[in-house]
Amino acid sequence: DDLILRSLDALGDETVRLTWQNRIRYLLVDEYQDTNETQYRMLRALDPIDPDPTGELSSTILERYEEAEEKLKERLKDFPKDLHAHLRLAVNLRRTDKRREASRLLTGLVEGDPPDWIHSLACQELAALRLARGDDETAERLLRRCLERHRRDEKLLLQLAFLLSGSGRLAEARNVLFVTVGSGITVGLALYHP
Repeated sequence: DDLILRSLDALGDETVRLTWQNRIRYLLVDEYQDTNETQYRMLRALDPIDPDPTGELSSTILERYEEAEEKLKERLKDFPKDLHAHLRLAVNLRRTDKRREASRLLTGLVEGDPPDWIHSLACQELAALRLARGDDETAERLLRRCLERHRRDEKLLLQLAFLLSGSGRLAEARNVLFVTVGSGITVGLALYHP
């Protein structure tokens, strides 16, 4: 976030903004529907033309998610145990703001006995949903339960560490981060963490 805020501040200077606007011919934004307000303001500073003046792009993206959702539901009628399709459907539901339905679906995946890889992904998604609703206690319990099965899953460990640090439990968060010393990025996070 700091990088975006500092970049946005720099783009407030007309000389800097014009320099970058002249350097960029095309601006492709991956996952445009997930941009937050600050990211959107930075895009507007780089390209003064409204990237989606009519809202058509956003509605097209939403329609595609809903189309994919229908296809996944059809597939699951024929293949009810297709765990990958269940997970993809849950992610789509979350993106179209059907969080309660996504939560029910993911809870089913976590409660059952699916293969390890899907279990870890379902845990991450479900914990993110719980955190978005402000239910930190349930998210923590879920992450710890998932980590019993996936002891060194870096994404689960980082999710737990940030949850702990957000609730002021810095010593616990630091301990969790030091478990993840397997790649440069997590070593950096562990050293940077207060």
